Amino acid sequence: MTRSAIDYDEWTTGDDGEQITQTSAPDIIADLLDLLDVQPADRVLEVGTGSGYSTALLAALTGPAGRVTSVDVDQGLVARASARFTAAGWHHVEVLAGDGLLGAPGRAPFGRIIAWTTPPAIPRAWLDQAEDGAVLVSPVQLAPVAHAHAVLRAEVEAGQLRPRSLHRGSFIESHDRTPEDFRIPTRFVDAVTTDGATPCWLSAAALRGNPGRARALLVDLLGHGVTEAAGTALGGYAERRAALGHVLAADPDRACSAAGPWGRGTGLASGSGVALLTSGGDLVHVGDPAVVDGLRVALRAWTEAGRPDLSAVPPDIRAW
Repeated sequence: MTRSAIDYDEWTTGDDGEQITQTSAPDIIADLLDLLDVQPADRVLEVGTGSGYSTALLAALTGPAGRVTSVDVDQGLVARASARFTAAGWHHVEVLAGDGLLGAPGRAPFGRIIAWTTPPAIPRAWLDQAEDGAVLVSPVQLAPVAHAHAVLRAEVEAGQLRPRSLHRGSFIESHDRTPEDFRIPTRFVDAVTTDGATPCWLSAAALRGNPGRARALLVDLLGHGVTEAAGTALGGYAERRAALGHVLAADPDRACSAAGPWGRGTGLASGSGVALLTSGGDLVHVGDPAVVDGLRVALRAWTEAGRPDLSAVPPDIRAW
């Protein structure tokens, strides 16, 4: 069995012919598996089975001498993946239903740990279940707002997390039950409006604990937000993610994210204003002009610094 033999469409297409929601893009999966550097005979913990495609890739990388333990909160997906692995005779793969933040203590220790959902912090349970020198790859929060993510590559030494580098990538927040609507983040959302066909939401550190003010700003942003060019050539998606990673890491107390008719956006917010760089590369803002000026200054500083990627952000990531 080889990694190239795993068919993406076969694994990620449901019985109804639709793509399974809990599926990451194949290039993102490949990037994270490269960071994980799985070797034959490794013991791997995977948090977030999803369609089972990534689990199958891990099984191919470890070979039958290894062991892959995958945990997912969705019992239907667990049953589907388990049945497929059993039918294929892949006896070195086990799929468990449960809260992945707890790991799989009965199957530890693990030399590789990978997650496809973003925990609020790296769980202590993962470190306790890791071999000394284990490699850990997981999405992490850059700031306490929804979708403010990067991917951390770390090592575990004597039960302690040793962050090594940050990379691009954004995954849904970890949860202990299947969400009713994957379009709404499960953590850090301060206001939601479902007046239209698509839910719109706002997540802002400065508005945490003040839902009335958060909703008023979201409504104002949707009804009166100004859209304009960002004012600096930010290139493609990867560069925008890198720029925003630096902005959020430098000013987490004013971090903000939102979703609206312009797609998703990330930027800064105060108690009276919001400024976002959207997925399309525009600036959308409302209220306090100091906020949009602050975002412009931060983006210009990133450009003047040579447009560093996320690897230049200090990975100040902690465990529970």
